Amino acid sequence: MLYCQRALVTDPLFEASDEDVWKLFCPSLQRIFPDLQESDIERRFVFRERLVQPVPVLHYSELVPKMGTNVPGLFVANTTQIINSTLNNNEMVKIANRAVRKLLGEKELTPGDARIGDDDAVSKTMAAIPAVSVDRS
Repeated sequence: MLYCQRALVTDPLFEASDEDVWKLFCPSLQRIFPDLQESDIERRFVFRERLVQPVPVLHYSELVPKMGTNVPGLFVANTTQIINSTLNNNEMVKIANRAVRKLLGEKELTPGDARIGDDDAVSKTMAAIPAVSVDRS
């Protein structure tokens, strides 16, 4: 999975077709991954939102949604769980690490405990996912 982000509400690309957005990003991805073929890509999505971060209210930390749900094995990890920060990749990586720890049944870290370089939980999860091979012949 690859996530390409571009904040562009005022950019004409915000109104462009999904295909035009792909045409812009594809050459750069092919520079990074020279062997990338269209057939290697299972699915691609373009998401557009004018407002992407919830505006917290006073004492929001007492209201922030929990990761656990009433559905066994289903966890919520999204921007509603950002406390005292702004939406950015670092904050979302911290939230994702916390979700992985919960999924693995490990001690949940508080937001201040999760560190960007602490990808041990992510590594364990990735190791548990079966490998997928791509036949390019």
